[in-house]
Amino acid sequence: MITEEDFVKFDSTNKVISIKDLSIGWDRFVYLFETANNKYILKKSKDAPEALSTEVHARAMITDASIPFARTFFYDGALLVEEYVEGRHMTQDEPSCVYRELGASVGKLHEIGGTGFGPLEAPGKGRYSTEKEAAENYLDFDEPYFKENPVINTTDVKGIIEKHKHIFDSKESILIHDDLFNENIIVREGKLAAIIDFADAMMGAREQELGLYLSLIHISEPTRPLYISYAVFCLKKKKKKKKNKKK
Repeated sequence: MITEEDFVKFDSTNKVISIKDLSIGWDRFVYLFETANNKYILKKSKDAPEALSTEVHARAMITDASIPFARTFFYDGALLVEEYVEGRHMTQDEPSCVYRELGASVGKLHEIGGTGFGPLEAPGKGRYSTEKEAAENYLDFDEPYFKENPVINTTDVKGIIEKHKHIFDSKESILIHDDLFNENIIVREGKLAAIIDFADAMMGAREQELGLYLSLIHISEPTRPLYISYAVFCLKKKKKKKKNKKK
């Protein structure tokens, strides 16, 4: 858990008025701390300390002011303090402008390039030299997740990766969020307020993130315009790039 003693490491001058436990994941403690002047999100690792450093590395890569995200205020290797963004989690019934804003923002994230693939070892640097190598090691760096989800047959996943590893040949390495679902998208007053929780961010190919949401459209959530709008935006971006190459 996270206590006032932890908060003092970040701010020893403002008195804490309230503390609320927001933890829902298996890997981190997440608490909302409120002072007389502000609100903050504090995070500590449970079983995956790299999740905190990943968030810090990913945010350090975002320099475009038009991309709404929660800023990092403090990080000492064990405790992460970030901006609290007022609003609510996104639903499937948002006005169309929110979906367009989300697609545009994620598209801009995908314009942030780097080197390597897979988990972030530093801002803009993936752990593995090729996309194929990252795919082959996927179960290793996501091992805690699979342990917490016994419904997933890791043998099947390994078989699928092995069978299709020839498709992991991207030369373009970009920043991908890799966990864009409603809980990680904050909306306020009919507008996109922030994209949060970069704990799963990594260097990868655009198709990696796009493929996840296309699968959701066809399999589990066929009516959600959130994913459809994002997928269409990415497809347009990719089509535009191909046209430019032909010129």
